Amino acid sequence: MVQTKQRLSKSSLLKLSALGFLNVVISMLLLQFAIYYGKASLTAIIVSMNPLFVSVFAIFFLKEKLNRIQLISLFVGIAGLILIIFGEGELYQHRYLNLPLGILCAILACITFALYTVLTKRLIAQHGNLVTNSFAFLIGGLLLSIINFALGKTMLFEATLHNLGIMLYLGAVISGLAYLLYFEAMKQLSAATASIYFFLKPALASLLAYLFLSEHLQILQISGIILVMLALSRNLYFRRISQP
Repeated sequence: MVQTKQRLSKSSLLKLSALGFLNVVISMLLLQFAIYYGKASLTAIIVSMNPLFVSVFAIFFLKEKLNRIQLISLFVGIAGLILIIFGEGELYQHRYLNLPLGILCAILACITFALYTVLTKRLIAQHGNLVTNSFAFLIGGLLLSIINFALGKTMLFEATLHNLGIMLYLGAVISGLAYLLYFEAMKQLSAATASIYFFLKPALASLLAYLFLSEHLQILQISGIILVMLALSRNLYFRRISQP
């Protein structure tokens, strides 16, 4: 019995390490490249396509099935996201370093994070939300630090109150609290249903990007955001009336 527990423990540690690499080193790094080369609002919109890939991965890894309402909501949301992407009117402007490359990085970040979402759900059921995500981030951060050191990249920054505040916010709120709340929802919902709330991100990200970065939306993109919000509202409505 002890040997079995040790084998399972070693297996879990390897899985958590792999998840940390997948999320922190690959997915999050691609996300930062997408923002660096492209637009913050467009990156958030593309990452919001996460439910599409989560649904596909969940079928194979978690044996989940989507009902008709979920499928309708998903496809309506995807149609809205397509309008948002193809409505982009600044694709080759010099204001951005390389917007097409940014879009490619955002798509890859979306796919890899969807895979991380699905694979993490089962480990959370075994080890809990806090342990799973804390260990994955710890190992992922360590691996990323090793890669930076090998490439000769410095991780030092000026220790001003502004910089320290940003680092604290990114670490404690974005990478800590937000992930815990998201995967806590996954414990109560299916992976595909939980990830559908990512459809809220296009409207919120576009609004924040307009306020803080002066990034503008085209009429076609606004139409796409409306479709996305309708998809989410319809999904929630049918879930409510289906409950006894």
